[in-house]
Amino acid sequence: MNDDMPWVDLTPEEIQQLRTKKHELTEYGKQKIRELMNDGKLRFYDKGKETFTIDDSSWGKIQTPETKLEIKEMTHEEMLEEAERRENEQNAELEDAQNGFVEWFNDLNGGYSLRSEWFYGDCEVEDEKTRKDLMYKWIHAAYVSGYNSGMKLYGGTE
Repeated sequence: MNDDMPWVDLTPEEIQQLRTKKHELTEYGKQKIRELMNDGKLRFYDKGKETFTIDDSSWGKIQTPETKLEIKEMTHEEMLEEAERRENEQNAELEDAQNGFVEWFNDLNGGYSLRSEWFYGDCEVEDEKTRKDLMYKWIHAAYVSGYNSGMKLYGGTE
């Protein structure tokens, strides 16, 4: 019987089997993500279909330390506390990223006008193909800027 969740009628062996399967799936997922990242392309999808690909030499070349998965026994309360701690960390990182983007987007471009003014001007281009090409360039510029600022903030190389 499971002390943390008495309404779930599982034996300790069954619980251990579930934990093992979770670990195997996590490792499988990490491997698949590595394979996708290491091909040097940034892909965009819409409804499951690839709509656009950016060849970028920096994409997938980020070296991250291996994360060792540690499985430990936790009570329900400890799990909730850990989940809250992780969520707070993620929210802080997301807020940093959003603030960084807003700062970049509203920064001076060329010394006399704001980058956002250039963007809104590009949005008004009449020709759809030209406008689409310009938007892809904006997406790429925002991605590269975010990547570079992340490298500066989190200890990467200049």
